Formats: sequence, structure tokens, C-alpha cells
Amino acid sequence: MKNYVLTIFALLLAIQLIAQTDTSISEIRKNEYQVELGFRSINSIVNNTTSATILFKKKYQTGNLVEVNSVKYLRAYFSFNTQINFTEDPTRLKEDSTYIAFHPADIIDLTFGLGIEKQFQNKNFVHYLGSDIFGQFFKSDDDFPGNISIGGIISNSTITTDRTVRSTNVGLNPFFGIKYYISKQFCVGIESGFRLTYFNTKFQEIRIITEYDQNLGINITVLEELEPVTSNGIKFNFLGVRFITIGYSF
Repeated sequence: MKNYVLTIFALLLAIQLIAQTDTSISEIRKNEYQVELGFRSINSIVNNTTSATILFKKKYQTGNLVEVNSVKYLRAYFSFNTQINFTEDPTRLKEDSTYIAFHPADIIDLTFGLGIEKQFQNKNFVHYLGSDIFGQFFKSDDDFPGNISIGGIISNSTITTDRTVRSTNVGLNPFFGIKYYISKQFCVGIESGFRLTYFNTKFQEIRIITEYDQNLGINITVLEELEPVTSNGIKFNFLGVRFITIGYSF
């Protein structure tokens, strides 16, 4: 972690020396649009940029009155995370378990949000607050194959549990943050906030039992579909570090 912080600090210092641009508020305020990448942690910046959220912001003004130290922006953001497995993962083999998981879940996580943001500017620093409305779809499909144990003896039968979780979430994200303009185009920042969510989750489990019939000399497969379980409700939570942002204004 220390090396990551030093690397990012050196990068920011290099950009500052190269830019050598007037970063007065009057220059920053001329920019009409802002595009930012938001990461959950320093580690995700270094190792997993595919999990980044893209934020797009457009300057928004009502009426003819121009505020001196603040600017309003309409903003939209989009995040898409997925994981699809094509091969077995032997690292998850559990020798002391009857049910053996060979690979992690196939995952789709899609989030889209719209909101309004008010930025308060003081020299190169900007602090801001606002609120988003968002929608999220999450799906996880996991398989757990293993052997059936009868009386402590492993039989020739196998059972595979196909477990699917689908969740649809909608809600409100009040947020606040701070950022620093390295030049009139480039900035870095951090954002936090709260989340009020209505969630609807469906849990489905199908068991595929394969048994060897000694009389027929063939494998017989039986599907056992359990009754799906649905839950819904409202939850409220503090997001901690919601985004570490790297932005460009134009």
C-alpha cells in the first residue's frame, strides 16, 4: 500500500510540473463538461481498473443569475462488472468437505444513476454535495458439484447444486466529496455518501442428482428444483469511500 501511495504521489507531482497551467477558479469555471473515473480503493486503480465507474457531468444553470463561488452540474454514472468462468478453478478444492466447489460464481453487476451536484470552489480545491437516483441489477450463478456420502462411504452418485441469486435495487444516494485541480483540466478527489435502497432479491436452487444404476449399467439424472425464495425491503447504509476519482474537464 505504501508503494501505491508513493507511486500516485509521484505521478501527480509529475503532472503538476508538466502542466504549469494557471489553475485559477475563473479558468476552471469555463469548462462545460467533466468526465471522471471512480474507483473504490487505491488497490482497484492498480490491479482492477475494469471495476471503474464512469461519471459524466454537464454544467447546469437556471435563470440569468450566476453564482460567484459555486457551480451546478447534472451528472450520470455507469458501472458494469462481470465475471464469466470458462475453466475449473482447482484452488477452491476442499478435501475435507462433502460438497466441493470447483469455480467461483458467474457474476453480472450493472448500475446506472442520474443526479445533480453543486460544487463550491476555493482556489484549486473544490468541495461538493448532491444526490443521485440509481438502479442496479445483480446476478450470481454458482455451481457446487460433489460426491454423495452415505454412512461415511463415498458412493458412485454425485450431486450438483446450481444456485442463482438475482437482485434488483433502486434508491437514493446523497453524496459529498472534495477534489483538487492539478491544472484547469485535471483533478483528483474522493467521494463518500449514504444509500437508501429498495431491494428485491430472488434465490433459486436446483439440485442435479446423478446416480449409477447397476442393473441398467447407465447413469440416471434427476432434477430437484427447490421452491424459489423472494425477499424485499428497504435498507440504509453509509458508503465509506464511494469513489476515488480521477477527472478531466473541458
